[in-house]
Amino acid sequence: MKNNEIVLIGDVIKSRKKFNPKEWNYFHDAIDQINEKFELYFKIPLTIYSEDSFGGICKDPVSAAKIILAIQE
Repeated sequence: MKNNEIVLIGDVIKSRKKFNPKEWNYFHDAIDQINEKFELYFKIPLTIYSEDSFGGICKDPVSAAKIILAIQE
């Protein structure tokens, strides 16, 4: 059986230098919105850890690509 799951790991670059509290709230809200919008694409939804890092597991490469594009918006 072939496993097509993709692990997504991200980090906000230089976040400590440029994020204020409102931007942190926006970041958390954006991750929540992506988890809701792409719920069916995830095996494990995005989780924020280490303040500015996040990760999750997508069901397949196409799902991962769509989520990456959404994160970049």
